[in-house]
Amino acid sequence: MSLDTEFDPSEGLISPDYEKLDLQLPERAVYAFLSEARIGSYIEIRGGKLIGHLPTTMKNIPIWIVNDDGEDVAVMEAPLGAPASVITQERLFAYGVEKMLMISCCGTLVDMPENTFLPVERAYRDEGTSAHYMPASHFIELDPKPLSKIEALFMDLGIFVEPCTT
Repeated sequence: MSLDTEFDPSEGLISPDYEKLDLQLPERAVYAFLSEARIGSYIEIRGGKLIGHLPTTMKNIPIWIVNDDGEDVAVMEAPLGAPASVITQERLFAYGVEKMLMISCCGTLVDMPENTFLPVERAYRDEGTSAHYMPASHFIELDPKPLSKIEALFMDLGIFVEPCTT
């Protein structure tokens, strides 16, 4: 494995809001690595409204707003692959998002209860996009404060929680 030894925090050559879309997104967003149909079901249940699209090379990704206890939350499908996902995240931040919850679903290679919630507490960084955002290291650690809140919330709902490393 190769790790870059220098980190350059300066601004890039292309701004993430280069297309100057007429989008003003709320502070909070859910970035879902799920199908458009699954996201659509959630939007329908929550009474969400379509506020725009984020153009990408693959498709125009719908951006929805749902209300969560009086606060607007943007919801959108995340493109697969680190480069596509990261540039899309940068664009969402450029249009107003400050906090993002990324969600997905997966299978496991070990036996655990169905519908177990697996919050990531740290992630292995081998190569690719993460090296462009922080100084070199083998792992990145999640802030433990949100993780403990997430664990408590799901445990209160009776959902098994198993923090993991990815």
